[in-house]
Amino acid sequence: MDVRTDTELGIMFADIAGSTSLYEQIGDVKAEKKISTALSDIGLIVDQYGGSKVKTIGDEIMCRFPNVDSLVLAACEVQREFANRSLGDRSPLQVRIGVYFGSVILKDSDVFGDIVNVAARMVRLAQPGQIITSALTVDKLSDLSIMTRRKGSVQVKGKQEKLQINEVIWSGQDDDLTQFVSAFQDPEASGSWSMDLHFENQRIALTNHNNKLLLGRDDACDLVVNTKRASRKHAVIEVRGEKIVLVDQSTNGSYVTPSTGNETLVHLEEYVLLESGVISLGCRATKSQGEIIHYQRRCD
Repeated sequence: MDVRTDTELGIMFADIAGSTSLYEQIGDVKAEKKISTALSDIGLIVDQYGGSKVKTIGDEIMCRFPNVDSLVLAACEVQREFANRSLGDRSPLQVRIGVYFGSVILKDSDVFGDIVNVAARMVRLAQPGQIITSALTVDKLSDLSIMTRRKGSVQVKGKQEKLQINEVIWSGQDDDLTQFVSAFQDPEASGSWSMDLHFENQRIALTNHNNKLLLGRDDACDLVVNTKRASRKHAVIEVRGEKIVLVDQSTNGSYVTPSTGNETLVHLEEYVLLESGVISLGCRATKSQGEIIHYQRRCD
């Protein structure tokens, strides 16, 4: 077995977002073919930028790159490709990407080590259509055309200090690179905060002390949404360190539309809520007949 421990590589995890709901929308055979094709196409882009596929894990692909610039440029190209494909597609696929660069252990064709674990954490922090990395990786970039913005800090398992998180700006449509407060930001750095939720005449606040709310049509829920499309215990919104996460556990899914983005179906999955937006339980917000939950994060 060939083992090398002195190698620096870039690691990319690319995860197909919403794959669970895709199987319900178009059927198992079509969904599996569409996801497999998408993963293969990501592999082709990786090859073009000098990288190579390490392995696929379900609806996720892990790749490695010889340098940090090719790592990040390939991630940008993957997002551009899938954004272009989504035009006119009734069941468009989006990709979450996490990238990280540093020393790894090579065993034959596989890669191990702390860098791999951190890259896997980065992809879990990413929203659909987003590339997440760390300031440590950004500092190693030599290609000045690559733009990033800070997204706060996060605690990573196995590390004593928090990691500074950055988003890679892959679209020329985003000209505003002003640093902003996000779901990744350290609450201690921004003072006290809360997330206010409003549905009809009900208002409730999520805080560090009141850190878990149940949504649904059951009277026992913290926020009661008494509609036919909502499940009795539809979803949970909870504080996890520096993130506020919606966990869908329903039959019909939850539709989340952040104020700065597009509507996303979250079905038996998790979604990080940003500063503000709307949530519709069981149907798209445009078809909900006013049955919409508004959320707004506030810093005092």
